[in-house]
Amino acid sequence: MRIDGQDVTANVRWRKSCVKTLNIRGAVPMVPFERARPRRIATLGLVLSSVALVACEADFVDLRESDEQELVSADAGGGAPDAGPVDAGTVDAGDDQGGSGTEEVLTVGQWSGRSGYDASGQSQIVRLENGDLELRFSEDFVVDRVPGPVIVLTNGPSLGSRIDPVRGDVDVGVLRANRGAQTYTLPAGVDDRPYVWVFCLPFGLEVARAPLEAP
Repeated sequence: MRIDGQDVTANVRWRKSCVKTLNIRGAVPMVPFERARPRRIATLGLVLSSVALVACEADFVDLRESDEQELVSADAGGGAPDAGPVDAGTVDAGDDQGGSGTEEVLTVGQWSGRSGYDASGQSQIVRLENGDLELRFSEDFVVDRVPGPVIVLTNGPSLGSRIDPVRGDVDVGVLRANRGAQTYTLPAGVDDRPYVWVFCLPFGLEVARAPLEAP
């Protein structure tokens, strides 16, 4: 092709060749893989070396309480400090026993059934430190259930069908439970009664009896 007497075709071919050459060789700079790889490995090694140095210089911080630290220190030093001798005379055995050493057991007896009923366990009359009297049943005390049971103290071995104050019978009160330990407060002057009873008041029946004797 010719324009104004010049050959335009050759000029166009030369320009396309230059553009193609620029797109291939100048558009994206090519970095050889062999050169880039050593540089990356060197950078990674420098980072790991820095982390290792920081880890070696780390300090240990004890977050435990101060009391626990002192205890561990004492154990490491061969045990806890010697607290000194213990004075055994400062322990009051009477306080640990609730003052039971000042009580006096006056009489003791074993329960047995009456009138076809069954009963077992122990009963005792105790004088307290202040002089009061108590009637106590043991933990293994048990008696058959009856309506209206009451506790009675008597002078004789037989109660009969009724409670008679004239002959010295003492109505202590209603039986609280047909089994287990229990305590009843007694009036003064009845600690000499040699028999304690479980009595069915509505029907006048002797249910159980415990003869009381000095221990």
